Amino acid sequence: MNEESLNFIAEILSEEEATAGALPDTKSTWIKFIFTDDGPNANKQGVHKEEFDNLITTGVHKPVKKFIGSLKDHKGAIPIGAIAKLEPDGDRILGIANIWDTEYPDEANWIRDSHSKGDKLNVSWEILYKSSEVDEDGVHWLKDCITKAITLVDSPAYGGRTHILAVAAKWSPPYLEQLPDEAFILTEERLFPYKDSDGKIDPKQLEDIIEKAPQSNLPNLVIASVVKKAENILYGRGNMEELQTKVENLTAENARLTEKVRQLEVSNAESSDAVGALGDALTELESLRAFKANIETQAAIAAQADSRAQKLSEAGITITKEDLISEKWANVDDATFDLILSVLGLIKQPEESTASTQKKVFPTTTSTTQASDSVSKLRQMMEERRNPKKDDK
Repeated sequence: MNEESLNFIAEILSEEEATAGALPDTKSTWIKFIFTDDGPNANKQGVHKEEFDNLITTGVHKPVKKFIGSLKDHKGAIPIGAIAKLEPDGDRILGIANIWDTEYPDEANWIRDSHSKGDKLNVSWEILYKSSEVDEDGVHWLKDCITKAITLVDSPAYGGRTHILAVAAKWSPPYLEQLPDEAFILTEERLFPYKDSDGKIDPKQLEDIIEKAPQSNLPNLVIASVVKKAENILYGRGNMEELQTKVENLTAENARLTEKVRQLEVSNAESSDAVGALGDALTELESLRAFKANIETQAAIAAQADSRAQKLSEAGITITKEDLISEKWANVDDATFDLILSVLGLIKQPEESTASTQKKVFPTTTSTTQASDSVSKLRQMMEERRNPKKDDK
């Protein structure tokens, strides 16, 4: 692998188009290859330079194919990677592609081993085209071309002119050259890389640093510092991720509880309003009940006074309704009032239902000559009830 090829890969990998075609594997295999030139191939087909732009534009992210387990032709080949970039280079197109190590580790290892041994690995394009022109030599020059794929084959139509130029892995020297100083544990010395070209921390790299740093020729204090920093980054990263998850969960729970509290506050405010309205209604109801009871009491007293005035009128006694409604007479029940009238001979007590049990509890006087005396006595009794005498001691 010559220095020019390695520098080319490093340059390509530093560009966004190249990294876009790579998977975030711990290790990836990158290949540099000749996609095509502007000469005819053994199949009497070819593309002029005027078609290079079409091939380059449509070639990014198209598959790199290979027959699994060996090198054969296009038939039966499947994608094992993707083209990251194509670019013109004089009378040819150079390309860079990423081999999917995670999905096809055996194929990636085979490519790396074969290239390191000096074996020539040939590729052959697959192109779609709309039309072609045939020259005097019978060569079909393809027009309006679209790149479909690039395939590793045993016998390429271009006779060995399209082949792999270089192979490099992630964390290889050309890959490391395009990393910033901040990607290394020892930034000034650019030793112990742990961040990839996207600036992402690679846990596997940190584990390798922790394991292999003690095997280096660096001073013990430097090694201890490197291992400590790698451990802090590795385990701190895990702790931060765990803390971040907890923070996110707590934030979500806080939002849920905040919403619940808000709903409870709304509900409580509505309940408070309802309780207040209910209290006002109960107060008004009690007031109405008291008012109704008072009206009913006054109506009962008035009805009682009317009944008693009627009884006295029938006995020939005239007395005002106001006197009968007074507090002293209002506190006398109907039975007592009738007894008083009976004692005075103003009304008759009802007779017992059985003759054998007829008794006069109080003798009554029915003579009309005593009517005026009875009136006087009733007035005297009413007056005494109004102004009771005090006993002399």
